[in-house]
Amino acid sequence: MENRIKEIMEQTFRQSINDNFSKNDTDKWDSFTHLDLIVKLEQEFKISFSPEEIGSIESYNDIKKIIKSKF
Repeated sequence: MENRIKEIMEQTFRQSINDNFSKNDTDKWDSFTHLDLIVKLEQEFKISFSPEEIGSIESYNDIKKIIKSKF
C-alpha cells in the first residue's frame, strides 16, 4: 500500500516522493493537484475521504495514516 501511495503521489506531482514528503516540499501541491490526488487515492483504494480528512492532508504520512485507518 505504501509504495502505491508514493507512486500515485509521484504521478500527481511529477517528482520523487520520500517518507517525509509534504506540501512544503513542492510548489506543485495546490488546490487542483490536491483534489486530483484525493480522487486518484479514492479510486485506487476504493475508499472515501471525509471533508475533514481532505482538509487535513498535508503530507505523505497524513495520507498513509488516514488510508491505514480505513482498513
